[in-house]
Amino acid sequence: MKRLLALALLTPVIALASTAFDGNWMMRLDSIKVSGKPDVYDLSNGTFSCSSCVPSWKVTADGTEQPISGHAYADHEVVKVIDKSTVELTDKLAGKTVNDAVITISADGSRMSGKFTNYFG
Repeated sequence: MKRLLALALLTPVIALASTAFDGNWMMRLDSIKVSGKPDVYDLSNGTFSCSSCVPSWKVTADGTEQPISGHAYADHEVVKVIDKSTVELTDKLAGKTVNDAVITISADGSRMSGKFTNYFG
């Protein structure tokens, strides 16, 4: 009986315990292995495109929501040019932001770096 009572008293505490998925996740960059073809982006004449995306898409890079189709994760894309080497991309699905990315190209054009935030889940 005492065991049953102890279990009943601990149940609310167990239910409130955090899971292994709670908190901040940090990626170990040395563990990343990239394979396959590289991503291909183009920003020219006020238009930003991703020809390596499946399906590919192209939108006006003016900071407004532009519709894209055929993607399960986004139905609109917002592309804002920050400066000559930086763009901000925002994926939206059903009016909610699901991904943000700020992509910067190095001065010599040989390296792309980015900061990505995912809001799924």
